Amino acid sequence: MGSVFGIVDWVRNLRAAGEAILTRGRRSETINVRELPKGEAALVLREDIKGGNPFARNYGVTADSSLEDFERAVLTHPVFVLERK
Repeated sequence: MGSVFGIVDWVRNLRAAGEAILTRGRRSETINVRELPKGEAALVLREDIKGGNPFARNYGVTADSSLEDFERAVLTHPVFVLERK
């Protein structure tokens, strides 16, 4: 899961708590959250953008951008992995 709008409140909360509660209807599940390191996050973001992410313009990169450009983008647009407990 990537932060389209940068380092916003939910990003700060995930970083602080390391977990989140996903809710759909009456069902809730607590999950672990792990922020990806820069290199790994850049690869994930690049694949997401190449796959046609409709929010690509928010990241300041294109499908043709260099890996270094993606590494810069994830400094202000972190990427997280959600894992079941």
